[in-house]
Amino acid sequence: MKLQRSAHCFIAIIGLLSTIAHSIRFEIESGHTRCIAEDIKSNSMTVGHYSIVNPNEGQPLPESHRITLRVSSITNILT
Repeated sequence: MKLQRSAHCFIAIIGLLSTIAHSIRFEIESGHTRCIAEDIKSNSMTVGHYSIVNPNEGQPLPESHRITLRVSSITNILT
């Protein structure tokens, strides 16, 4: 019983000390661009995971299906 109470206290403390993470998702069609500068909070870390949806399941991905990415600082855009 004492061990169970300790485990609950430990979980509660970890929960209170943990930071909250938020995520955003963008689905962008081929040939389109998107600026996400306004969607990202100042002084935050941003990690990207990019994937391509194969239109022909079971077939190799066409050479035309590729990701082009440009990362820049908002200060570079505004100056």
